[in-house]
Amino acid sequence: AKDEARKEIINRKFLYYNTESVLEELSKYAGLARQEEATLLEGAYLISALLTPGYKRSAFYDNLIPLIGELMSETSQGKTAIENARILNHIFYNRYLFTTTDPFTLTEDSSLFNNVIENRRGTPVAVSVLYFAVAHAAGLPVYPLCFRGGFVPVYEEDGKILFYLNVFHKGEIFMEENLSTMMRAQGLNLRSEEHTSE
Repeated sequence: AKDEARKEIINRKFLYYNTESVLEELSKYAGLARQEEATLLEGAYLISALLTPGYKRSAFYDNLIPLIGELMSETSQGKTAIENARILNHIFYNRYLFTTTDPFTLTEDSSLFNNVIENRRGTPVAVSVLYFAVAHAAGLPVYPLCFRGGFVPVYEEDGKILFYLNVFHKGEIFMEENLSTMMRAQGLNLRSEEHTSE
């Protein structure tokens, strides 16, 4: 359409139907999540599609399948948790070159998953969610340890935290005694009684 007013109406309709469609999918996803049948990867895609009208599922998955495939082929139950975490970190940060931006710089380029996947850089939260998503897709038990003001990735087995991972430093592995030091370096105060892994 050459008429600008008509183009604007068409664009608004497109945004409306895109939003309605994705919200409906998110509602179904939430039902599956309660039954633990939903994947974190699919949730990340749906949020991306909601914020980026026209973003196709194939574009999202096509960019991540090679990364997940490499993880699945190189990690195994025969390896120790630390070996698997090191493989995850090497592939995610060194082969695919994901990196975090300044946590106080919030732009679309650094926050939206589709941009983070394409540019291989983003806020610590966005990069962490992708880190969790690809780890889960590859069968690795990496979860967020949540506390007031944020979270830190942890590697769990049988409901027990084995070690912690620092997304600011290429997934650096550290133990509980170093957790408070890392949190203080980021301006956060963590008391052991206020955190939960989910």
